[in-house]
Amino acid sequence: MISRAIFKPLAALSTAVLLSVGAWASSDLIFAKADFPAALGAMAAEGKPLVLYVAHSTCPYCKRLEREVMPAVVNTLAYQQAISLQKLVWDDTTPVRWRNDEITPDDLVTRYRVIATPTILFLNAQGEEVAERIEGYRDADFYWYYFDQNIDNARQALQSGGQ
Repeated sequence: MISRAIFKPLAALSTAVLLSVGAWASSDLIFAKADFPAALGAMAAEGKPLVLYVAHSTCPYCKRLEREVMPAVVNTLAYQQAISLQKLVWDDTTPVRWRNDEITPDDLVTRYRVIATPTILFLNAQGEEVAERIEGYRDADFYWYYFDQNIDNARQALQSGGQ
C-alpha cells in the first residue's frame, strides 16, 4: 500500500520547487494525449489505476487545480509509479479513443455521469470506477488527503481483483 505520508511531503516539495522556478500555466502541464486504450493497457500491465481528470476549458476551479496540484502529481515519481493519469477536456470536440470506440469527450462525460468540473475518476482496466470520485476543488490542503486516499483505495481494489 502506498502511504499518504509519502505523497503529501513529496507533493508539497514538488509544488514548492515548481512554484519557485516560475509560474505554471495549465498549458504547461504535460498530460498524455487522450489515448485511453494505450493507457488502459499499460495500467493493467502495471497494476495501476487510471486516474481520469475531467476538466472544462472555462472552469476556474480546473485552472486552480492545474496550478496548485497537478504539477506535483505529473512531476513526482511516487505518483508516476502509482497511477496512470489522463486528462479529458469536456468541451473539446476532438474524438477520443475509448476502449473500442471513438467518441467525443462529451459522450464520455455522459457515460460517467460527470456533472461538474473538475472531476477525478479512478478506473480499472475495464473502465469501471474502483474508488470514490472527487468532484470540485476548493484548495490543495484537503484535496491531497482525498486524492491520496482514493489512490490507495483504487490500488487496493485492483489488488483484490477489481481489475
